[in-house]
Amino acid sequence: MSNFLVEIQEAVRDRLLSAEHFGALSMPPLISTESAGSVDAMIENGLTGNGCSLVIATPGYSALGERIEEGLEITVVVSIHERASINRGPSGTGLDYLSTAIQTIAALAGWSPGMGYTELRLRDGSTTEPGDNGDLQHEVTFALGAMVSRVPVG
Repeated sequence: MSNFLVEIQEAVRDRLLSAEHFGALSMPPLISTESAGSVDAMIENGLTGNGCSLVIATPGYSALGERIEEGLEITVVVSIHERASINRGPSGTGLDYLSTAIQTIAALAGWSPGMGYTELRLRDGSTTEPGDNGDLQHEVTFALGAMVSRVPVG
């Protein structure tokens, strides 16, 4: 049985990696899913590489109604990390972390991963205060609906 949460993560990752989005950059950010391994290691690899890393977290979900048969609302969070000292230099992506957030919104808002899911709707975005090392972080949250036939129940 397929895991619908992994399906959504991989579809979002593939959309962001496509040529019309970050794949067109000469130095695209590292884009990975939380299911691919150590999140901290993935973030650090991107930050020490070209200074930018995107992680698609394992989606959350909640019932749309009182019964599971009414479907689910699925929440997808894309976490954007930037080490400005590298990313804004000659080996960087050419996009600061807020521009990367806008590009993420452009790529995902109104898009559907298909497979019985609705289009992604932008829910919110938030910036985290820089840490001791000056790394910047912004999270963009989307929501989409899933028909119950996509969700393994019972």
